[in-house]
Amino acid sequence: MYSFISASAAGLAHTQEFARRYLTLTGEFTSLSHIEKSKVQEILNDDRDGLFAAQVEKIQAKLKDPEIGIAAVDIPTGIMDNAAADTLCACLAATAISSAIAEPTENERNATPFTLYNASQKNEDKLKEAGLKFYSPEERLGFHTDGQLRPEGVFVPDFISVYNVMIAYRQPGSFYYLPFELWREREEFREAFGVNQDVRFSLTPIVYAGQNGEIESSDGRVIKAPVFWSDGTKERVFFNGEVDVGSKVHIQLSRDMSRSLLDNPERIACPIRNRRLFIMSNSRGFHARDVFSDPIKGVPYTRSFIRFVSRAAQQVKKSEIDRRYAQPMLETAPV
Repeated sequence: MYSFISASAAGLAHTQEFARRYLTLTGEFTSLSHIEKSKVQEILNDDRDGLFAAQVEKIQAKLKDPEIGIAAVDIPTGIMDNAAADTLCACLAATAISSAIAEPTENERNATPFTLYNASQKNEDKLKEAGLKFYSPEERLGFHTDGQLRPEGVFVPDFISVYNVMIAYRQPGSFYYLPFELWREREEFREAFGVNQDVRFSLTPIVYAGQNGEIESSDGRVIKAPVFWSDGTKERVFFNGEVDVGSKVHIQLSRDMSRSLLDNPERIACPIRNRRLFIMSNSRGFHARDVFSDPIKGVPYTRSFIRFVSRAAQQVKKSEIDRRYAQPMLETAPV
């Protein structure tokens, strides 16, 4: 049974006013690289009018509900008359709303509070020929939680947000969220994997088009981390990458768990749209999306999205590497 959530709409006047304040504060706003975490936070902290207060309150209520855990917000068009400026201001509004929910980590390359991902048919064709895995809109993403790898070890961020800047598909499908509370076989797999028991995850090399269309890559690595972690008061689930090395029991359990999540009769769904922001509790559930189909021809990019990762996160494993397979991975593992 799918429970469909409806997306709320960010007010046009509020997004316009936030953009005006940001331009007044920074003096320049012609690129995504001009969106600075500190400047966005400064406006939010001094927001006497509460531009997004009502929106944030509704989102927080959904995120705290153990049987929901996700919210969707549509950023309006017409913030600016110029199409390029309008797109930038929409990304700024998505950044402001996400930042009001949880402080984001900074992208180390350009200090933005998000990472931009682009997919193009040209680049995807080249990567297919090379036999490399990449972020293709036409690949289905199964249910997973997002992980973050820092120098200290493996972390599970509290919140993840994804904003679709542009989707050049006529049928992009839906985004899905499965709260832990609604997963019927949770206890069976928790017992089978054990709590705080290491599993080897193979993080496949990922290649994607960066902000300027250049090809970027994150190296494939193997890490050890528990699927189910607990310190006696808090619990987290780390399920990202593939369990395809090490214990044959773990490999089969991982496949069975992926199937269990896909077959679970209850989940939350919301159609994927341009300018739609998804904010989810990464500590309360799994997320997935459909395969995108019916691509629009003649466009430079097939999909462009920005991803926010909360600074607040739970460490589930100290830095450790299985050196028979790979080297430590310290960057964020993308959606």
